[in-house]
Amino acid sequence: YEIGCEARVDAMALAESPIGTVVHLVATGVRRYRLDSLDPDAGTSWTTGHLTFLGEPLPGQPGHGDDPVVADLAERARGEHAAYLRDLGAEAVDLEAPTGHLAYRIVEAMVLDPSDRQRVLDGGDPATRLRTVLALLRREDIAAERVSLSFRHTLTFPELTIDGRSQQAFQNGTALALTRIEFNMLLLLASNPGVTLSKEDLLFAVWGRDSADTL
Repeated sequence: YEIGCEARVDAMALAESPIGTVVHLVATGVRRYRLDSLDPDAGTSWTTGHLTFLGEPLPGQPGHGDDPVVADLAERARGEHAAYLRDLGAEAVDLEAPTGHLAYRIVEAMVLDPSDRQRVLDGGDPATRLRTVLALLRREDIAAERVSLSFRHTLTFPELTIDGRSQQAFQNGTALALTRIEFNMLLLLASNPGVTLSKEDLLFAVWGRDSADTL
């Protein structure tokens, strides 16, 4: 991705596993940057490139966390996220975060594909990021409402269990590594046995937006 984020390591732990020592890191995003180019001749054992750190609006400027427009967007985002969790039957999440960082905190608490998280990071100011979060929340709500996906129940089959609450699927007790899109597709089909679903039904259910925007 062109836009990334510098990370500050807050904690580190080592754990032994069958494949060797595993390093667990807890990190906090610090500064957004734009990747200008890669440097294949750097001679390092890791990917090296040239980047430019991106600034944020200053206090008093449009889009800053103290902007009344941003405050209104933040209040709406908190409300939409609370409704999103209620619809999923999930517990409320503590969203204590400065207004300028709220979009990141909400995305962290959602089940989203990396590309959706990247859309939020691409936003150049808190207002843009919160608007993207609101769009994602609406999309998720539309997807669930459109096909009446039941995230509150567990579907059980001879060799497959689909847990709508945790959004996980298990085959013979082993968790399946599914993306959000793959899980939503599986839940949709399993919730509608014997029903012929149109392409539009699948697109609305899984992506939550018009086919023209998805294809």
